[in-house]
Amino acid sequence: MVSFKILQNLEYDKILSYLKKFVVLSSSLDKIDLIRPETTLDDALSLQGLTFEGERVLYHYNRSPLEKFDDVSEVLMQAKVLSTLSFASVKRVGTILRASRIFLNSVNDIPKEEIPQISQLLLRLYSNKLLEEDISNTFISDEEIADNASSELYTIRKKIRKINGDIKDRLNALIRNKEVQKHLQDTIITSREGRFVVPVKAESKGKVNGLVHDYSSTGATIYVEPIEIVEINNELRILYLEEKAEIERIMQDFTRRICNIADALEITQETLIDLDIVLAKVKYGKSLKGVLPEIKKDGSYNIIGGRHPLIDKNVVVPVSVALPFDKNYILISGPNTGGKTVTLKMVGLFALLAISGMYIPAKEGSSISFYDNVFSDIGDEQSIEQNLSTFSSHIKTIKEIIENVDDNSLVLLDEIGGGTDPEEGSALALAVFEFLLDKNSRGIITTHYSELKEFSYSNDKILNASMEFDMGSLSPTYKLNVGVPGTSKALEIAGRLGISKEIIESARAKISPLKKSFDEIIQSCESERIEAEKLKNEYALLTQELSLELENVKKEKEKLIKERENNTRLAKIEAKRIIANATEEAEELVDKIKEIFNNPDGIDGKDVIEASKLKNKIANSLEEEDVFDEEDKYLPFNEKLAKVGDKVFVKSLNSICAVSEIKKNEIFVNLGTMSFKAKKADLLSLSPGYLKYHEKSNEVKEKLIKRQSSSSIKIKNNVKSEINIMGKRVPDAKAEVEAFLDSAYARGLNELKIIHGVGTLALKKAVEEVLRSSSLVKSFRGGQYGEGDLGVSIVELKK
Repeated sequence: MVSFKILQNLEYDKILSYLKKFVVLSSSLDKIDLIRPETTLDDALSLQGLTFEGERVLYHYNRSPLEKFDDVSEVLMQAKVLSTLSFASVKRVGTILRASRIFLNSVNDIPKEEIPQISQLLLRLYSNKLLEEDISNTFISDEEIADNASSELYTIRKKIRKINGDIKDRLNALIRNKEVQKHLQDTIITSREGRFVVPVKAESKGKVNGLVHDYSSTGATIYVEPIEIVEINNELRILYLEEKAEIERIMQDFTRRICNIADALEITQETLIDLDIVLAKVKYGKSLKGVLPEIKKDGSYNIIGGRHPLIDKNVVVPVSVALPFDKNYILISGPNTGGKTVTLKMVGLFALLAISGMYIPAKEGSSISFYDNVFSDIGDEQSIEQNLSTFSSHIKTIKEIIENVDDNSLVLLDEIGGGTDPEEGSALALAVFEFLLDKNSRGIITTHYSELKEFSYSNDKILNASMEFDMGSLSPTYKLNVGVPGTSKALEIAGRLGISKEIIESARAKISPLKKSFDEIIQSCESERIEAEKLKNEYALLTQELSLELENVKKEKEKLIKERENNTRLAKIEAKRIIANATEEAEELVDKIKEIFNNPDGIDGKDVIEASKLKNKIANSLEEEDVFDEEDKYLPFNEKLAKVGDKVFVKSLNSICAVSEIKKNEIFVNLGTMSFKAKKADLLSLSPGYLKYHEKSNEVKEKLIKRQSSSSIKIKNNVKSEINIMGKRVPDAKAEVEAFLDSAYARGLNELKIIHGVGTLALKKAVEEVLRSSSLVKSFRGGQYGEGDLGVSIVELKK
């Protein structure tokens, strides 16, 4: 179990403070403070699975399905001893019943196999819609109860209103009396101790017959209950007592009902708090753009693009750090302020968050192992009260680590052996390092000691690493480089900060030749690594550019193919229209011929000639499309005779295009809205006859469109503008929708409704696939409130 001191050292408590911002219930705040990393691998995996299910719930509902309610613990304790509850207390119970019911209903349609742990938690939730509605209907506010809370209360209040009216009528009649008015201080009706009275002048005492109930503060006014209303006031008083007794009975009844379910409500509240925290973990994790890491058990970790969650996400530099299963430690060296400590803390904190069912701000594919314990010695913990120096404080922490470390421990040591004589500190650091390796523990150690860097080269259980440093600007890049140790750069930084050149050179001369040689080797390796990294990045950039260019070429090709398919589809539709048009005209002509031959007066030569003309016209109208052999359609392309606007056949596209530009022996053609250069060998000219037919077809098409536009208003009222495919198989539904679109477009409809339902979303997705690929569709959207919501799609056709 990780100690509270380590949790604080790695700032786990600060993460919990941020988590509090994402809960719905105030009751969840105290429980968040009790969150601790799990102590077994199975529990850690189970907790992470619960968080993953919470993500499924939020994704399904698009927001938290948990409604806010106030803590009911004290209310339930009071109800258990049958101490009559207040209006506000009962209303509070109503809110938790509502929250429980809404949560249950919200996740009810998620398959249980997708949320097995949450499904088990849902079994602990208590829902009682009858009691919930009774509470809602009974209490208007925390201070007011509704008339219909019971039939008896309704009857009592009805009588109270009637008597109040009678009293006011009598008093109004009294104060309108001229004889009485001269004795009144004011012509108003007021009340004292629940009884209606009128204000009488003090000097007129006894002039208005009745009972005196009060005096004004000045003594100038006495408040008299006229004798005429004493009896009815008594009746009103009795009714108020009856009302109070009935309300007390109602409240006792609610108290008893709540008492009977108090235990279930306690479990419900505790469960909703647990669910609130699960959903808060998801919301907090998503705000960090985090992931749920894979939890392993081999001691390894692989953090990809990790960002410390307590550093501003706009300035933090992502760090990738990995420890393979066959290694034990990473030894990080390099200059101060380079990011060593942040990397150390990040790895430790991520290890704790992962086994607490929380997200880590890193990229997908990140993983971390479950550790029985996490130890850290990071920062200066000098204690004035205990008279401990910095070094003594570190030694005390290391002693605790040595006494408790095992082969499944994660150890994080920052500047091990620091704060004392360098030679002795280095020796101590090396001895501790060897001990930790013997224990087969894992972790990260940061250091400036050359002895530890040299030791790491001779031990295959250690990975050397360094924080990159830009020698040009003498500033850190916060990038971790594995494989090469770093140097402190102390003299370079001191020189940049203003220390004289003479002092820097004097200091450099005092460095031992062995250390100089070691640092030079490291510097040489680092320079070569940086150059290799630069070449690698250039190669990667070039590869990316080539891939992007290739992808654009593929997209362009796909676009051309799709446009050709759309043109073919439009041509088929146009052919259907032309045939329909010709047939309609032919039928009209046949009717005219019938009319001629059915003439009751007989026919003459003129009629025969007219009928013959009509017959020839029928033949012409049915020959909309001439029959061309392939060799009659096209001629060889003659570049010298070509001009802008000419129609040409592009063999590779199997489409007729228009010449858009001719320059320097290059031919550019248009296909739809696209313009591109064509190879001359890929072009054919249209024969005069086929060109005439092609232009005629376009002319007919334009006429049909105009005709369709003018007649669509008559047709629309007779054509269905919606289709219902609910319950259909996907292939049948797609075919039906395609036919529906063709029919609607041919008849000039503009807006359609397709009813597909929600269900598994299979039909909805199939409909959207057809609509996206259709050349007839201008746009489409899901239904809005009142249109059918997600169960329908609204389609706008092209005109």
